[in-house]
Amino acid sequence: MYRVEFSLNKWNFITNFNKEKDYLFYKDAIENSVYDMNLKPYKSIAIIINYINDEQLYNKIYNEIASKEKKIISSFQNEYYEKYDNIFVSSKDRYLIYKEENLINIVCKEYLKRPELIYIIREIYVRLQENENKLFMHGNGISFDNNGIAILGNSGSGKTTFMFKLFENNPNDLRYLSNDRIFIEDNNVMEYFPIPLILASGTARAIKPLYNYLKNKDSLYDSTFTKDLLLNGKSNEKFELFKNYIPSIFPNCNLEERETINKIILPKINFDLDKMKIDVLSDYSEIMKTCFTPTDTESFRRPWIFERNYDDNYLLDNSIKVLKEKVKNGLVYTVEYNPNFESNYLQDQIAQKILSKGR
Repeated sequence: MYRVEFSLNKWNFITNFNKEKDYLFYKDAIENSVYDMNLKPYKSIAIIINYINDEQLYNKIYNEIASKEKKIISSFQNEYYEKYDNIFVSSKDRYLIYKEENLINIVCKEYLKRPELIYIIREIYVRLQENENKLFMHGNGISFDNNGIAILGNSGSGKTTFMFKLFENNPNDLRYLSNDRIFIEDNNVMEYFPIPLILASGTARAIKPLYNYLKNKDSLYDSTFTKDLLLNGKSNEKFELFKNYIPSIFPNCNLEERETINKIILPKINFDLDKMKIDVLSDYSEIMKTCFTPTDTESFRRPWIFERNYDDNYLLDNSIKVLKEKVKNGLVYTVEYNPNFESNYLQDQIAQKILSKGR
């Protein structure tokens, strides 16, 4: 048996492989995809994943359940599962998941492509976090000017470009949690989610440290990135960039697991502006649009391996309560900006008109 271990919050994930080939294949994928949080609280909980590559075992389990009652559920990337109690059979008929408490057996009938195990780990972690009353949000988590900032927005809002504008040519200490997905707690703490940056070619060309770093790379680990995509790709063509690359691109930026939220910013791109427009948000419904708890419209459609402890109505009421409170306390700002603004101007405006308030 071969093993990879890592910690996500209070849960220690132990991933076992029955074949060395699978272990070597996934070890790098896990270590690049998951930032070990090293929080190790006094009473940590073990989540054990057994990755078993065995076609005979797959067929045996499937034949035993094939006549039982099932229902169809959907999950990530339009994947569907036949659900038989606690057994989930992939619609692609290549693997099944058999769950017993905190033990998850993934039984494969063929060699899986790399991301699928990572998706399963993420799905488990989302549901565990939601069961702790944490909100799964569409946004980035950073620390800038010693302020924890949640940058929230749906696709196309410009949150990734905005984040890198805060990082670009910035001599101060910076901290980075994650891009595009974060967790927010009721006590004004945000926490990273193990997901790579989805980076548009236009953004990569516009941010000099990013461009200077990537132009010297022929490829990136487990990414669709190519030098031609960087130099000649359409502005909206995208590729992945893992969290581990960030300190190499921005040497004064450290990776972080958790951060206290001082401010929340909802950015919006506007190429017609000649100066930034900054307002305090008064309508909580705007921030609710960036909340994936309980309804995730983009990635993890609905719970599958781990069910939620609470029903959707409770989770929705809790999400509204938490986000309303942040709006009421004046923590949430809308920022309309032109991505062609100089980074120094954008940083100064955020420091003066947002971060200096209520300090």
